[in-house]
Amino acid sequence: MLLRSDNLKPLIFTFLFVVALVFGFSGGVWALGPFAHLKYAKEIWPHVAKQTGMEAGDERLWRVFQAGALAPDAGYYLEQKNGLAQAAHQLAPWRFCKILFKNAHTDSDRAFALGWLSHCLLDLQGHSRIVNPVVGGGYSKNNLLHKQVEWGLDCYLLAKPENDWLWQVKPDHLAGLDPWANNIQRIYGKKPPLNLLKEAFLAQFYEVGRLPYVFWLSGSLHLENRGVVNGLGFVLGNTVRPGYAAWLEWRDGDLNVLAVLTPRLPSEEEVSDWEKILKQGPEDLLPLLKGEPWPCGNLDMDKACEKGDCPEALEARAWLESLP
Repeated sequence: MLLRSDNLKPLIFTFLFVVALVFGFSGGVWALGPFAHLKYAKEIWPHVAKQTGMEAGDERLWRVFQAGALAPDAGYYLEQKNGLAQAAHQLAPWRFCKILFKNAHTDSDRAFALGWLSHCLLDLQGHSRIVNPVVGGGYSKNNLLHKQVEWGLDCYLLAKPENDWLWQVKPDHLAGLDPWANNIQRIYGKKPPLNLLKEAFLAQFYEVGRLPYVFWLSGSLHLENRGVVNGLGFVLGNTVRPGYAAWLEWRDGDLNVLAVLTPRLPSEEEVSDWEKILKQGPEDLLPLLKGEPWPCGNLDMDKACEKGDCPEALEARAWLESLP
C-alpha cells in the first residue's frame, strides 16, 4: 500500500529531528570516552570502599566516586579554550592524585580522590596495552585514530546488556569541586574559579547522557530487541553518517566530532586485553593505598610528552599562568 504524502510528513519530520539530534549538536564533544572509565570504576569500587572503611552500598559515595573517575577529562568538554584537562594528564598527574588523596579527610573527599586514581590507572593500562599499540605510539602519533579506538571500546561496552546502567549514570559532581580546586592550588600554585570546574562537569555529564544515543542512532552500536531504532541507525549509519564524516575529513576540522562518528570497534584480542585490565584493576590500585610506590609520567603514555614540552603540556602551563 502506498503511503499518502500527509502520512509521510510525521515520518519525515521524525527522521530530520533524529538527524539533527545525532549530527547537528555534536560540536561539544571534546574528550576521550567516559564509559570505559565508569565500567572500570564499578569494578574496583567495592574493593577500595572496603579498604578505606566506606560502605560500597552507599549510593551517594558511589556517585561521588563516579565523578572522580570522570573529572580528569572534564575540561576537554568545555567549548572555551582552557588547559584544565591537559594539566590533569600532563603536569605531575600522579603527584596530583596522591596529594588529592592525602588531603581527603571525609568519606566524600576520599571517594572523589579514589575515583580520580581509578581514572589515572585506567589511562595507564588502557593506553599502554590497547590504544597505543593500535596507534603505533601515543596521542601525538595519530590523534584521530587514538580517539576512534577509545570511542570504539565505549560502543562495545554500551551495546552489552549488563552495561545498561551506563546509559543512565548520575555522578555527584558538587562534592568534588572544592577538593579539586584546592588541590590545583596546592600543586600548581593557582586556583581556578569553581564555576569553571562546575561548567566542565556539566558539559561532560551532558555528553555522557547523550553519547550512547548518538552512537546508537548513527549505527555504531546495536542493542538486542530494539529493531526499529537499530534499523534507523542502520539507515543513518549508511547514508548521513559516512557523508558527514567524509565532509568533516575533507574540511580537516572538527576532529572530535569525526572520531565520535567513526569509532573503531575493538578486536577480539583487544577485548581480551580489556577484560584482563578490568580483572587486574583492584590488584593495581590497592597496593598504592598500602604504601607501594606510585607510577609516574603522563597519563597519555605518550613519549613525546615525557619532557613536558609537548603542545598539550605547554597549553596547560599557559592556562595556569593566565589564572589570577
